[in-house]
Amino acid sequence: MSIIGFGTLCIKKEHRPKFENLMTLLITEMRKKKGCVQCYWSKSTETEGEYLMYSEFDNEENFRNYRTSELMDLINKEIAPLESGASFKYFRASAL
Repeated sequence: MSIIGFGTLCIKKEHRPKFENLMTLLITEMRKKKGCVQCYWSKSTETEGEYLMYSEFDNEENFRNYRTSELMDLINKEIAPLESGASFKYFRASAL
């Protein structure tokens, strides 16, 4: 059973270049994680400063390993302080 995650993040204008560089690094490293089927980030077409992060892992164990990895430290220490608001949701998908 796959795990699908998505989140929206609002980033203040002065932090966007740093955020985009960090997200590029994060996504590159996430794609190397065992079980990562796909992941990406993109800018909103409707709201300036809003971004989407999407990820899919092949099973709960690999997703759990990602959530306890050093990449979460990067998110918590480097990306979270740049946010002015964020929301993340995770779902089990039995068929895609």
